[in-house]
Amino acid sequence: MIFVSPARAVALLGAAVVIAAFVGVAPVGAMGSGGSGGSSSDDSASNSITLAKMRSAQDDIGRGWYDDAIQTLQTVVRQDKQNANAYNLLGFASRKLGRTKDASRYYAAALKIEPDHLGALEYQGELFLILNQLENANSNLDRLLELCGSNCHEYRDLKADIASHQGS
Repeated sequence: MIFVSPARAVALLGAAVVIAAFVGVAPVGAMGSGGSGGSSSDDSASNSITLAKMRSAQDDIGRGWYDDAIQTLQTVVRQDKQNANAYNLLGFASRKLGRTKDASRYYAAALKIEPDHLGALEYQGELFLILNQLENANSNLDRLLELCGSNCHEYRDLKADIASHQGS
């Protein structure tokens, strides 16, 4: 099991919330139904609702209310089956509740939609450590290095978790 200090957990969660909120805006808006490339007011209203639900789920995660976050995120993915950020957060909340099979399924869904999703790669790597799959965690670390370099926080965090796992 990986130990994360409360201060680090808050910092990681804060970074994840900011990134997910920022990244979550683009995919939702970019998922129009095609055709003219414009979005209708219905799309805009739906995007606003989705964004509000994502923020609510992120707030719940920040409070440690993982079951509530999962319920909210499940409504998001029922409405938007291509929302990699929602699947990533479902994986995170599931992992925090010890539901490793669910977490694995959600991370896989996020990465199927968006193979270069930095957060999903990091969190899936952390799940691999919980499951004692060090080789898979290192593969995710290598992928993060390719995508964002050694200075991005996802790479640094997973690298530290791997080092901690190897030392325990």
